[in-house]
Amino acid sequence: EGMVCSFGSHEDYGTRPVIAMAFPAVKVGYMTKMENRLLPYRCLLEDWCPGGDPATCALNRDSEKVACGRCLDGYYLSE
Repeated sequence: EGMVCSFGSHEDYGTRPVIAMAFPAVKVGYMTKMENRLLPYRCLLEDWCPGGDPATCALNRDSEKVACGRCLDGYYLSE
């Protein structure tokens, strides 16, 4: 769950073909960390995790944190 194996299919390979071809693409609403690209985390809010390449989070979300669960320093969650 949380990943799409796109090798040999018509699925989108993401923005960095070298990484995406070596690892499955991450589904929207999930993220993986660079150090463990095969362990997807489900994000609390789907908008935080656009999917695609490993360690990809929405703008101003911290890709070093599990499931993009924190804002980058200097940014705050607003409604």
